[in-house]
Amino acid sequence: MKIITCEDGAFPEINHLNHDFKTDSLRLRITLDTTLSRDYYINLFPKLLFTVLDIFPNIRKHHCSHGQNSDTLRENSMDHLPSPIKLVGDVIDTVHLFEHLTLELQCLIGQMAQCSGLTCNYWSPENRFDVYIECDDSRIAQFSCNAAIALFNNMLHAEEKMVSTLDAIYLAQTISKAGWQKQEIIKQKLGWSELKFEQAEEHLRTFAFPFRALSAVA
Repeated sequence: MKIITCEDGAFPEINHLNHDFKTDSLRLRITLDTTLSRDYYINLFPKLLFTVLDIFPNIRKHHCSHGQNSDTLRENSMDHLPSPIKLVGDVIDTVHLFEHLTLELQCLIGQMAQCSGLTCNYWSPENRFDVYIECDDSRIAQFSCNAAIALFNNMLHAEEKMVSTLDAIYLAQTISKAGWQKQEIIKQKLGWSELKFEQAEEHLRTFAFPFRALSAVA
């Protein structure tokens, strides 16, 4: 999966597609492409779903509106899978799960009590999708999106890199609570080696973590 563009705005044209959206909320629109075959994503989705739910069990508590419309052209059904999100048996399931992971990370990092999202597919090109994330701070939403896409690509293609991405996410959570100005306290609390800490910090910079936005947190 590859992010093409990210843009923040109100995007009022999508309000009718998700009645959980607050009408005056800020949203981040993420346009992304799936880069491999349809069968690849469909076949790996069950493993991906259960891996995500195992690492982030709170996603099981997410509410999914199941949309206001249904696509009768979907020829597969994955309703037998115990999932908290709507499944249609196609590539969009993977992108929809990415949406929920991004929402979960944003709530963890941005300490948001509630936010909503929406996943839309293009007719052409068929491998392109728009994901809308409701947010208070588009910088934290952007970081959450970047971290989620990295984690998904780890799970799909390079599992050995997944631990370092999860370390970065955990460091981001810790900073969001303590504030980045307390680096020495954070290092002591985590008990990581200097190398592990530096690698996680570098991941945060790669994922565009908003250090300044959280530097004044008490």
